[in-house]
Amino acid sequence: MKRKKQKIRYLLIGLGGLFILSVGMLFGLMVSSGSIVTKYITSKMGFILNIEKDPEFLDAPLLKGLNEKHGSSLRLAGIAYPNAKILLYIDEQYADDISVDENGTFSKTINFDNDGIKKIKIKQTYKNITSEFGNEFSVEIDITPPNSELFNLNNKFPEISKEKSILITGSGSSSDFIVLNNKRYKINDDGSFEINLELQEGNNNLEFSMTDQVGNNTETLDKHIILIDSIPPVISNFIAPLKREPTEESVLVSMGSWQGYLDSVNSVAITGSIQGNIKSLTIDGKTISWDENNNIYQRLNLFIYGGLNKYKVIAEDMAGNVSTGYVQTTAERNDNELNVNLND
Repeated sequence: MKRKKQKIRYLLIGLGGLFILSVGMLFGLMVSSGSIVTKYITSKMGFILNIEKDPEFLDAPLLKGLNEKHGSSLRLAGIAYPNAKILLYIDEQYADDISVDENGTFSKTINFDNDGIKKIKIKQTYKNITSEFGNEFSVEIDITPPNSELFNLNNKFPEISKEKSILITGSGSSSDFIVLNNKRYKINDDGSFEINLELQEGNNNLEFSMTDQVGNNTETLDKHIILIDSIPPVISNFIAPLKREPTEESVLVSMGSWQGYLDSVNSVAITGSIQGNIKSLTIDGKTISWDENNNIYQRLNLFIYGGLNKYKVIAEDMAGNVSTGYVQTTAERNDNELNVNLND
């Protein structure tokens, strides 16, 4: 019985030694004799061994490719040893350092205050170990905005219009862009540009500038405000509209009581008011005016027949929208005199 237990003990010891040997061999495969030796070993049984070892040397960090031309700011990004420090050199001069995160990535935006070709390279350092420089990049830095003297608009912009679109034409530098209300538009090779712009009812603010390929912007070069009014005036005889659109005008006009003769010209009182930007108002082709309070009181000479008389009202707003309506009266004979009941 004792011998049997002893054999079992030896067997367990042997299995344990074999397990330790297997782990050692696996660790030996994972551990590099070179630079980076921090890895995670995950077994099929689900447990993790986190084994760290400091590097004996560092490879050069990897800087992601850079475009050949940039504006005043340049974003650097790449891969390096976790928690190391990147040393940035510009034109062979130390410029700045960049921290590497625990995942081995880094990024930083560098700002420039002058134009020219810049030579950029980096190396990394970690616990008194410093790598060689990586590949050197040459980039062109351009911080000069487009030439504003080349900007020109051909349009004469109306202050008010009923058209909900406008074709804007002009010229600028073919290598740059027109910026209208923060949206870029390409300039043609011959320096010309066309912009078909949709406008909204009400005030439309147009602000022009220029920008180049790398984002250098001019100041505002021109700006305009166009009021779009596509809604014609409302004409009524008794009461003004209780609710109207911001660009909608209204005309309230009626004929006052009077006495005269049939089949002849008579002087008739016209009363009412206007609201909004009315340009002109006529009744039977005759001009109607209003005072500083937008109230109408005027006498017109109108030819009146017996019975129903209707006179055309035409109202035009500042945008050119036109509406038509009518005022009317019914005339009755009374001992050669004419009694007129208006707006019956």
